[in-house]
Amino acid sequence: MSRLTTTSFAVLGQFGLAAGGAYELTKRMRRNYRFFWPRAESRLYDEARRLVDAGLATAEQSFTGRRGRTGYALTPAGRRALRAWLAQPPAAGWTFQSEPLLRVFLGNFGTRADLLAAIERARLDAEELLAVADAVAADYAAGVAEGQPHVHVRALVFDFLWHQAVAIRDWAQRAAEEVEGWDDVAPAGKTERALERIGRLAAR
Repeated sequence: MSRLTTTSFAVLGQFGLAAGGAYELTKRMRRNYRFFWPRAESRLYDEARRLVDAGLATAEQSFTGRRGRTGYALTPAGRRALRAWLAQPPAAGWTFQSEPLLRVFLGNFGTRADLLAAIERARLDAEELLAVADAVAADYAAGVAEGQPHVHVRALVFDFLWHQAVAIRDWAQRAAEEVEGWDDVAPAGKTERALERIGRLAAR
C-alpha cells in the first residue's frame, strides 16, 4: 500500500480510542479534529479501508435488519504503527487554513463591505469555537466527555484552541474598528498607519 500519511495516523488514533462504524468515526473526527485537522468525510472512508487493507485495523460487518454496518477497530499492528509514528519528530511547519483571512489578504480587490464581511466571518468562527469549548468543558466537568480518560492531554489541546479562538475574536474586533474608519479599500491615507501597526507589533 502507499505510504501512511498524517491523516492515516489521525484515523488510527480514533480507532484506538474507541471501535465503531464509519458514522461514529466521522462524528468523532468532526468533534475532535475539525479545528486543527479537518478532512472530507469521503477521504476518511477511503483511509479506513486502506488501513484495513494494510492490516492496521479490522472491519467487521454487521446488520440491523437489512441495513449493513461496518465496525472498525485498531489491531496490535496498528497500535504499534501509531506508537512508532508518535515516537518520530513532528514535521516542521505550522499552517492555518482560513478563507476569511484569505479574503482579507486579497481585500484590496473588493470593497470595504466585502472586507468587513470577511472579518465578521472570522469573528463568528471564533465565537463558534468558543461555544464548542464551553460545551466540551461542561462535559469534562460533569465527567461525561468522550475523551474523559485522556483529559490530561486533551486539556493541552483545549488550552491551545481556546487561546487561538480568543486571539482571532480580538483581532476581528481590532480589524473591524480599523476598516470601519475607512471610506474605501484604496491605500491612500492608510499606508503610514499600516506601517506603524506592523512596526509596533514587530517591536514587541
